[in-house]
Amino acid sequence: MMVVLNYYRIGVSLVELKKAVGTDVKGNLALERRRNLILTVGITEQFARVLRKIEKKLIMKPSSALVYMTDGELYRLPLARRDKEYSTPHWLPVTFDLKDQRPLTKENFRKEFKPFQELRERA
Repeated sequence: MMVVLNYYRIGVSLVELKKAVGTDVKGNLALERRRNLILTVGITEQFARVLRKIEKKLIMKPSSALVYMTDGELYRLPLARRDKEYSTPHWLPVTFDLKDQRPLTKENFRKEFKPFQELRERA
């Protein structure tokens, strides 16, 4: 996941992150930002844990549903207009930027990629 973020630096969707990790992220959980504010669906607990582990290194920005459609996923949920709790499930499409814009080196590549390497080894 961090490899994809390091490569693109800006505008990486959750679809791209899931594809970077592979099939071992497919599950039956949804990732919520707030109550009924869905960021993505169909993930495993391990993938959610890894996202939580690296979230301090990321800047999350609202995005367009077209980004997700282009990346190959679209959810049948009403689109969220604001970052708030909802009484029914709503989808908030987001992309991620890296907070730290340092160049990618072998050393920080290994450090950043380690959580996903562990996730792949368990599969």
